[in-house]
Amino acid sequence: MPSPPSVLYIGTPPGTQSEAGHRAKFAGMSRYAEARGWSVSAATWSRKMRRKVESMLRRERPAGCIVECSGSLGPWLSPELFAGIPAVWLDCREGVFDPGVPTVVCDQDAVVRLAFGELRSLRPDALGVVSYREARFWSKPRADTFRALAAEARSPCHSFAHCIHPSSADAARLKAWLASLPRRTALFCVNDNLAAAVLAAAADAGLSVPRDLLAIGVDNRDATEPDASIGVSSVQIDFERAGYLAARTLDAVMHGADVDPGGISFGPSMVVRRRSTGGTRRAAPNILEAMRIIRAEACSGLSAADVARRVHGSRSLVDLRFREATGHSILDEILHVRLEKACLLLAGTRMTISAISSFCGFESENALLKTFRSRFGVPMREWRRLHAMPGRQA
Repeated sequence: MPSPPSVLYIGTPPGTQSEAGHRAKFAGMSRYAEARGWSVSAATWSRKMRRKVESMLRRERPAGCIVECSGSLGPWLSPELFAGIPAVWLDCREGVFDPGVPTVVCDQDAVVRLAFGELRSLRPDALGVVSYREARFWSKPRADTFRALAAEARSPCHSFAHCIHPSSADAARLKAWLASLPRRTALFCVNDNLAAAVLAAAADAGLSVPRDLLAIGVDNRDATEPDASIGVSSVQIDFERAGYLAARTLDAVMHGADVDPGGISFGPSMVVRRRSTGGTRRAAPNILEAMRIIRAEACSGLSAADVARRVHGSRSLVDLRFREATGHSILDEILHVRLEKACLLLAGTRMTISAISSFCGFESENALLKTFRSRFGVPMREWRRLHAMPGRQA
């Protein structure tokens, strides 16, 4: 029996992205790989390790590579390095490579829209955005989008540009700016590190959080710091889906299929509420656990009532909190995961639609056909014709 295709995930080192984000991406890749019969291994790299990566590629000759492109490190592992090896660049910023290089990108606008909606729901007296003074490919677009949304809502938006490595003078400037804001200003901070700095400066200024000031960040880094003294509410980016999409895109590249030249996008999964917006630290883990259960068991006949019971809450209350965090219901999330699995089986196997409906937890073949067409706008058989991979499994 031939050995399974080997796929290599080349990730960035600790500190470039959160450990939780790295694990989630790898979990998404592994979930796709398991259904396709791949083996997936992970390696980390930095600018100083380019020669090591070159040597590893020559030695191992993987069937394909997924290359982490966070921050400023992407160009150091350019497409030329992977000549002859199918590769996809994950979390890539726009304009790094020539059009046509397969990329999976974060929908920054969707991240900001979710944060904006969360802050507006708190009925603040004013809005503000805090970004970085130095160039970061995600900082300025996030800040610009937030200001544009505020303008559409006809709400004034206060702005502040902070340093990545602030001096004492920079810290004092931030403190003075926060003290000058109207009370109950809701701030969007372009990432969690900046949000934590803002809340620390607010405490030095004698401002009460969340009574005088509200803040939300991006990345949910507090998920790995349960005892952090400042609870930062945060937009959690769906890194597991990012990894899944990267693996699916790599599958297409490996089989010579066309890939969207604009990049495949992923977005946020939910808002995790903590003290900085008046949320409790106890509520968020329940919703995170609900998401974990759905991801793992949606295709096993899971119902919304099952999820609520297992996170120890009433159906109506858990669904309300889930909807507040994600923008959709528990049932919508269950259907999303089931349809995602159905798409994978349609594209990668010869299973009948009846068998897929049973495998993915639908009550009947007709229920799947109706739900699929409603969600994707095309019949399942037509979708399969357009997306089926060469050499599908039996």
